[in-house]
Amino acid sequence: MKAATRALGFEAKKAQILSIMRTYDPPHGNKIGYEDFYYVISDKIRKRNPIDEFKYAFKLFTANSESCKISLENLQDINRRTQSGLSDDEMRSMIEEFDIDLDGLIDEAEFLEIMMQSEY
Repeated sequence: MKAATRALGFEAKKAQILSIMRTYDPPHGNKIGYEDFYYVISDKIRKRNPIDEFKYAFKLFTANSESCKISLENLQDINRRTQSGLSDDEMRSMIEEFDIDLDGLIDEAEFLEIMMQSEY
């Protein structure tokens, strides 16, 4: 339950997972059925705040960055790990298009602007 919850991008604190398991696994067999899991995750999805999700995504992009901004190197790393096949020119263009303050990096505010434009 904990691994699946985290894999879906949700916080999975031990106390929360134990509470869910106690609620949906009364015989305490350390199992939860598909329908119950679906209900729990669906509820979490409905309660998601898009801004929080975008901030979480930004942190994934900047996890290996000292500046807390998305650089070409960050994009190259993500590109390699996801095997997206983007060229360096395409990634440079992405940064240039959304770099409002022209510092060659994407900060959190610029990232949120990008995401909010694509969301709505």
